[in-house]
Amino acid sequence: MNKFWEYNKPIFIRKLIDRVENLNAGQCLSFITNSEKAFTTLRDSKEEQKRTKEDHASMLEYARECTQHSTESLQPLHDAILHELLHDYHWDGLRQHQTQNVLELIVHDTTLDITMWKLYLWDLDYEKQFDALDLRASEL
Repeated sequence: MNKFWEYNKPIFIRKLIDRVENLNAGQCLSFITNSEKAFTTLRDSKEEQKRTKEDHASMLEYARECTQHSTESLQPLHDAILHELLHDYHWDGLRQHQTQNVLELIVHDTTLDITMWKLYLWDLDYEKQFDALDLRASEL
């Protein structure tokens, strides 16, 4: 446990869960679409890009149904998004410290668009935005 823990302040995981559970159907669709786009840009071959699209197809279809029919539960989408975010947070990679800092900043600062997370993390076109967020997070 953290020595700075206070009983009346939520810890990161609670803030992350709350932030994701407040996403509406359109935001869930946007998160999944951005995730697919980010992973597709990482793939070199057409076959890998096709597999990425196939991997995201069922989630995208369900998210689209949720945007059209408010009777569909968003819980499966929220769970999938949480899974992806937690996987990124604990992924042991090259920029792990920066990844954690930027995700924490996005979770704490609700003015930042959490649906852009995968693009910030994986799409080279967003590398400058990721670096700017990392710099901002390190100043906190």
